[in-house]
Amino acid sequence: MPQNTFVQWDFPAGCDLAPIADDLAKAVATYGQPFIDKWANWDTFSAEVAEAGLLLDHQRFFVLPLVAVINGDREKAELLVRQELDRVGDAPDVYSKSYREFAEKLVSRGLLPALRL
Repeated sequence: MPQNTFVQWDFPAGCDLAPIADDLAKAVATYGQPFIDKWANWDTFSAEVAEAGLLLDHQRFFVLPLVAVINGDREKAELLVRQELDRVGDAPDVYSKSYREFAEKLVSRGLLPALRL
């Protein structure tokens, strides 16, 4: 949506729902489908996702290394994973633990070389 905010359509019982449904359908056709069409293209997604503002901070270092691996750029993936591992260190929080597990799985599957975890 152009205002870059959450939009909700309510369908109250006992009302004429056709105008609300029409508005929803128009919004999907105008904004949703072009969004889907753009991001469904792997070349676009992999080239632009890092700077597009689509990823929340806690998602970036899970998604971007995978994009790099899929694109055959294991050096970039390793750099990103090492960067995040250095940042989280041995912190005991849930994110840090899950990131270390993620990195271990990339290594165990042969997608990255052995890392200092």
